Amino acid sequence: MLTRRRIIALTCLTLLWPFSQLAIFIISFGGEFAPDVQGSVVFLPAGFLTGLFLLWHYAKATSSIERKCIFGGYIFALPVALYASLLSGLILQPLLGATIFGLIPIMIGVWIGRGLGRRLS
Repeated sequence: MLTRRRIIALTCLTLLWPFSQLAIFIISFGGEFAPDVQGSVVFLPAGFLTGLFLLWHYAKATSSIERKCIFGGYIFALPVALYASLLSGLILQPLLGATIFGLIPIMIGVWIGRGLGRRLS
């Protein structure tokens, strides 16, 4: 059951991806080029699926240590996932590539965090 808190968290995690890609673009190129706001919509499915994956594992966690480790795994995998999803448009169609290559590092990070959390708790 999705509560209001989880819906807000999922919305924030979904919007994190396009806004972070725009921030990366602005930091990289400064004012030389105009950021492609419409093109950043490609990262919405990746943000939605990674948010669902994180919240599902977070809800299934049995202890607070496990929850912290799951969130830590997400945070540690996030830079790799953002970079992989950004470069994936060169390999596959942008929507598919950004989703697949963004989801894989997050899944690995969350799984490692959950496994570590289970061992520590």
